[in-house]
Parts: sequence; C-alpha cells; structure tokens
Amino acid sequence: MGEDMETKKKVLDALHRLQSDFEKSRDKKLWSPITVPFTLRDGLNRLTKNDLQEIRRSLRVKKASSLKKAELAALLEDVILCSLESICSKFDSERFGLLLEVAKRGGYMEAPSLEWEQWKYFREYGILYTGVFQGKKIVAVPGDIVEPLLALGASGKVKSVINRNTEWIKLTCGLLFYYGTISTAQIIALLEKYTKQPLDALDFFRVIWDANRYRNSITIHVDNFSHVRLDDYKRIKEEQEIRSNLPFYPFTKKQLLQAAEPDFVDRDESFLEFMSYLFRNFKMTIEEAEIIASECAYIVKLDGTVHDVFQYLGLMFHAQDLNQEMLTQVMHFMNHTRQWVLKGHTPYEVFQQEKKFLRPLPETELPIADTKHKKKVGRNDPCPCGSGKKYKKCCGK
Repeated sequence: MGEDMETKKKVLDALHRLQSDFEKSRDKKLWSPITVPFTLRDGLNRLTKNDLQEIRRSLRVKKASSLKKAELAALLEDVILCSLESICSKFDSERFGLLLEVAKRGGYMEAPSLEWEQWKYFREYGILYTGVFQGKKIVAVPGDIVEPLLALGASGKVKSVINRNTEWIKLTCGLLFYYGTISTAQIIALLEKYTKQPLDALDFFRVIWDANRYRNSITIHVDNFSHVRLDDYKRIKEEQEIRSNLPFYPFTKKQLLQAAEPDFVDRDESFLEFMSYLFRNFKMTIEEAEIIASECAYIVKLDGTVHDVFQYLGLMFHAQDLNQEMLTQVMHFMNHTRQWVLKGHTPYEVFQQEKKFLRPLPETELPIADTKHKKKVGRNDPCPCGSGKKYKKCCGK
C-alpha cells in the first residue's frame, strides 16, 4: 500500500513539474524583450513561422501555407492594414477598448491582467503584442496602426457595431447563465425581443464564435448553445421539453446583462441566507462561504439532488457537521435556487404556479346518506339529482 502511494506521489510530482515547465516556456514567449515603437512588419517578423500561420488561419487567408516566413509576413502585413475595420467589427467593448486605450497612449502601456488564452487571441490577429520594456511588462500595437485605430474609435458606425456586439454577447451569456441551454432559434428570437432589433444570424454567429475564442464561456453546438459548465445539454433539453407548459422565466434585460459579468453570482435572498449560515457556523471567511454556496448553486442548476449537494459539502466539512440543521438549510436553499431544467424558475415558484390549478377540498361537511329514512324513488319519478329527467333515464339507469 505504501509503495502505491509513493508511486502516485512521484507521478503527481512529475506532472506538476511538466506543467510548471510548460507555463514558464509559455510566459517566456509572451514576455520576451521588446523595443517600442515598432512597425507592423517588425512585429510580424519577430514571430515564428508557426505564429504567422496562426494569424493566417485567424484572418482566413487562403493559398498561403507554402510561403516562406518573410513572404508570409509581408502578405499578412497587407491583409491586416487593409482589413483592420473588418477585424474590429467582431470585437466587443472590452477588446476594442483595450486596443483603443493602447493607441491613445501612443502605442504601448503597462500590460493589464489577462489570461494566457486572451493574450493568445490577440496575438493570432497580429495587432497586439506583449513584451518586457525597461523592466516592465507592456502591451503594444504597431506604430502604423495607431492612427487607423484612433480613427475607428471616433467612427459612429464602428461604435454602433461594437455596442451591438457587446449587447449580443452579454445577453447570450446571461440567458445561458439562467437557462443552461437554448436552441439557436430560441436565442435569436429572445435577442430580437430584448434588443428590439432584427438580428442577422450570420453576423451573430461570427461575433459569438469570435468572443468565445477570447473568453470560453459558452459551448456552441450545431443547433444549440449551452453554458460552459453543462456537459450533457441534451438531458437538460429533454427535461425542459417535458415541461412544455412551463414558460421560460421572464428575466429583465438588466438581470441578463448583470448575469453576463465574469464570475457573476446570483446573490438572491436564499443565497445570502445560505452563505451567512456557512459563515456563522464554520470557521471560514465570507469569501470562502460565497465560493462554497456558489458551487452548491451550480450543483442545483445542474439538477443535482440533496445527496449531490451533501456529497460536495462532505468534502468541505466533517461528517458530524452534516446534521439536520444543515439539511434544513440546504433544502431551503435548493427550493429557492433557479434551475436549468425548470427553465430558470425555482422549485418554489413552480410549486406556487401548480397550486393555482389544484381544486381545493370542500369547506362544508359532505352530506351523509340516511339509508334508514331514505324514501324509495320510483322509476318514473323525477330524478332527485335535479336534472329534470325521470329517474330511470338518469341516475336510475
């Protein structure tokens, strides 16, 4: 048994070393020395042939895979300069705002905090470069695209497109936060409803696909969109379709835009109560309580059971902490958490709706038949039910 544990530890240590080496190599590529200002050609020439091929694929430049590095760099320079507006027409306010801010500062500034995938995204368009200058990590745009970028930033047409893209992306992410999965037709109809504008499906797909390369927050299927944490979207879809009489919960536009923010947590009353319970009863910070409550909320969104929630909590706490009081808190939290299978409703809301269709029991006492003094009804007598028919034609059949 001891040998097995030792072997596992060695394997894990080796994996950690590989991961660490990979991240160091990746960071070295991002933060190598750079001189500013520089031209677009200078920027492209400092990249590897593989980097240039990535840019070629992102810009969909065809019949150029066999070119030598210098030839490919020259071709990409022309393409980028000629299609800068087209490239930016897929951006939202966050990405375009970063480019514009760098341009306004003369072509470079201290690098903001972004994930590796986001830096990679910009590198694959050949318009934003990273490096170390005078001991600081900086982000820079080539000098020959500074003025064109500033001109695009001042263009009313470009601003309109950027705002439209931002709204599309945020509303899509907000809808998926609350519904989990939505068909393509549904999401287009909902976006048209919330924006009060007709939507070009091709433009929409182009914008969403590009946004997902920058920040992987949704999963795009052939005819469906899903939240990135939803693995089995078909199961959730089937559950939603079973409830065909239950409409999707009518969230406001403001609610959806808020839900689209990275790391958004729906801090409704039940969430805050559950988070407060964790904070008061266990040795943890309020931030730790929020993380645990948020993870429990996702388990519930995914149609998890009380057992699933307790299994997760069992990893966080001792077994004796999972008592009846905890169960009561969890049940209340689950009943007031919005679920994907319930199309954004909480179980409590669904119960309240279904209660309207339940027929209440009579408040008066039901009459008890007096068989002792009951008068016999003749077949040709009027039926005692009050129908007006003869007894033999009505209840006496």
